[in-house]
Amino acid sequence: MAGYVSLRGSDDPQDEGLLGGTSSHAGEDWKVRLATMGKKMGESMTAVGGKLTESMTEIGGKMKNIFHTPTLADRLVEEATDEILISPDWGRNLLICDLVNSGKLQGGETVRAIKKQLASRNSHVQMLALALLEMA
Repeated sequence: MAGYVSLRGSDDPQDEGLLGGTSSHAGEDWKVRLATMGKKMGESMTAVGGKLTESMTEIGGKMKNIFHTPTLADRLVEEATDEILISPDWGRNLLICDLVNSGKLQGGETVRAIKKQLASRNSHVQMLALALLEMA
């Protein structure tokens, strides 16, 4: 039969189809399949939306870091965790701790700077940041 479309992919006119066939359940079958497909697409779109939100949050954080003016805490922590250091700079680490304890450095800024170094791809920088964190 020309123009015959089947939901099951068969060309048999006796099969349940959208435009042809003899079954009265063809419309109900189509609704069930459409609802199932819509539900699957809805779940997929929810997952995509969640991933997009996470990505945008991550990008926002990176953009914030790009436009962030380095503070004294940032500079001191970067110097204390410099990748060219062979071992922890205990003097600089103690200086950072003293400045935080005296209130000349804000603890939150210092922790943020240390977290930034912990996220480094260089494992040596990460170890130096952990040594600094252990002292603080």
